[in-house]
Amino acid sequence: MIWATVAPFVLLFTQGLTLTKGAFVGGWTADGKAISLKAPTVGRWVSSEQIQRELLFRQWKPPLTTVQMAELAKSLEADFAVDLLAAAVKEGKRWQALVAVRTVSASLSAIVHLSQERLPISSPDQLPNAVQQKVPKIFVSLPSQLPTATVQIRESDRKLHLSARSGKWCKGTEVLFYREAGDQRQIVGMGRLVRVRRAIDGKTWLLEAEITQNNDTVRAGDKAIALFRLPVPLAKWQ
Repeated sequence: MIWATVAPFVLLFTQGLTLTKGAFVGGWTADGKAISLKAPTVGRWVSSEQIQRELLFRQWKPPLTTVQMAELAKSLEADFAVDLLAAAVKEGKRWQALVAVRTVSASLSAIVHLSQERLPISSPDQLPNAVQQKVPKIFVSLPSQLPTATVQIRESDRKLHLSARSGKWCKGTEVLFYREAGDQRQIVGMGRLVRVRRAIDGKTWLLEAEITQNNDTVRAGDKAIALFRLPVPLAKWQ
């Protein structure tokens, strides 16, 4: 834990959410067709053989929903799961490949990181080729730690004040509140950022959030992490 003073408050900061071991579930089009991809190589990953055995045992056929991704990671003793989803979308008279790489936390059962790319393609048939060419660069950008904010003060029944020392926080961002006890994480609510600003030190984020779910359980010391939603063409796998 880190303490910092931003007059007239003393703020508590904690480390972000660390991602240590992942399960790569593969690449898929919006209609469920497989895209042949090489798995990420940076970091620790569950073997593809283990993943295939677990999918067969559960009788699950990817693409998976976010909840299924989290359950799969837990069963493989991984703390996160990653997949790639792609769709051909028409913008005016031109086609584009919409590519999303989703990172799901096993303990929080939520999308905690989402990389998106749009690539020009001549026709929907070119979708797999476009994805295969772009994937190596997308996988390199997968994070090993995700920024979190810490609840400092509960101003009212629904309003909270938080602080953070890393990440990029934006007004309107949906956040998930959780509590840590050792290695265990308990989800305690959801909310949305309603005000975002920098402190005078230029390093500290001062955030205000409005609780949208379970407003009786969130308290000072709890943590918040940004949530992500799949774009509309891929939303059926949310």
